Amino acid sequence: MKTHIIFLLAIVLFMPIAQAASLYQSAAVHRVISEDQPLPADYIPADLVRAADYGIVTKKSADIDEMKIRLAQDVGSRDPRANMPSRLRDLMYLCEQQTGELSQLGSGYRSYDKQRIVYWNHRFDGQAALPGTSEHQAGLAADISIGGAFLTKHSATFTCFSEHAWKYGFMLSYPEGNSYLQGKSITEPWHWRYVGLEAARLAHDFGKKDYPAEFLAKLHYFRWLDNEALSETIPSLRLALAKLHDLKKADSNQAWFFGRQVSFMSTRVMAQVAVR
Repeated sequence: MKTHIIFLLAIVLFMPIAQAASLYQSAAVHRVISEDQPLPADYIPADLVRAADYGIVTKKSADIDEMKIRLAQDVGSRDPRANMPSRLRDLMYLCEQQTGELSQLGSGYRSYDKQRIVYWNHRFDGQAALPGTSEHQAGLAADISIGGAFLTKHSATFTCFSEHAWKYGFMLSYPEGNSYLQGKSITEPWHWRYVGLEAARLAHDFGKKDYPAEFLAKLHYFRWLDNEALSETIPSLRLALAKLHDLKKADSNQAWFFGRQVSFMSTRVMAQVAVR
């Protein structure tokens, strides 16, 4: 047993940093999935579950892979409701109560090979992500259907999701004006991605000016804003600069990290001022 532990430690310790990071990021619920940061072709989530087992109504047979999603249990939590399918079910139920519309899971997990078929079928309209760049492969995407048809932005359920989804850890992956897919400004009102409670709340509080992938790529910055009780305003920037001065004066080891965040904040705040 001791030999096995030492061997495993050696694998992790001597694994190239980029490879180790890739393995971790493949599983992270807030991982950016894009052409710049694709999933490996052989990536399959280890915690896929049948959505129907969590009370979610499915559009297709509950046993097929496409009607599965990730469990994505909160790290360190044993609460049976602290996971993606339970929260999706609660969100769908809330919107059903508010709108009277019965929602279904229209599409969940898709393998790399399945996404390749979907992409081929939509190669002329640009309405599908390239294989390896789909959130469906991560098991974190839920396409929502109403009455057998995908959600539209004019439906009451979409309005409900737009208002409440962040409270359950979800965000809209393809909002109006995005340029993620090959089509022109492809919008998908039905495609909701699980990012966890923290990231969804930060997106709601701070990330309204950013599209989802850009927001997730800068998640560390928004966590910093939240931890420091700052906002992207001139007064907050002044406070951050004052603290940075104090940290440098005290020769604090936090100064370097804090300075990088303040620099990024300064760029964003000054860009807003310039627009006004």
